[in-house]
Amino acid sequence: MSNRKEYMKQWRKDNSKHIEEYQEQWKKNNSEHVKEYQQKRNKDNAEWRKEYDRQRRPKKGYNPWNRGKHLPEKHKEKIGISNRGNKNWNWKGGKSKNIDGYITICIPFDSPFISMTGKHSHHILEHRLVMAEHLGRCLESCEFVHHINEIRDDNRIENLKLIDEGKNIHAKLHWKKNHTN
Repeated sequence: MSNRKEYMKQWRKDNSKHIEEYQEQWKKNNSEHVKEYQQKRNKDNAEWRKEYDRQRRPKKGYNPWNRGKHLPEKHKEKIGISNRGNKNWNWKGGKSKNIDGYITICIPFDSPFISMTGKHSHHILEHRLVMAEHLGRCLESCEFVHHINEIRDDNRIENLKLIDEGKNIHAKLHWKKNHTN
């Protein structure tokens, strides 16, 4: 019985008696509610239809300004640009803390460090940006920035160390600190 359909078919066959009993019991317990609901939903019931129409349809004579209208691409682009970055109503200075505890910064598109950001984002980890500004160049993806005191939001240049040998060396630094007496 590797196939789920076969399993369910066999389960229904084995439990058909219990299923029928449950359905009958449910019908007995809820018959009044079901009848009441069916009466309310009856299309001949003018009161129900009136309430339904009132909830579903807009007021008579009301026509929303954007019904059936499609904005041209250039207008959509302008709206997107006008709500981007510090022009957005929800702007909080461009800094935020991610799940891992690192601070991310939103950098402008004309920044020389934009190549360090992701493909579809213009956010960068603050400690990488601080180190890149200190060195005066963009960091490679194989270069790691280590927090000496291991406090992830302490991004002072004195607390940062560039590791370009790779991820294993960075991991060994953390291991040594945690496993020495």
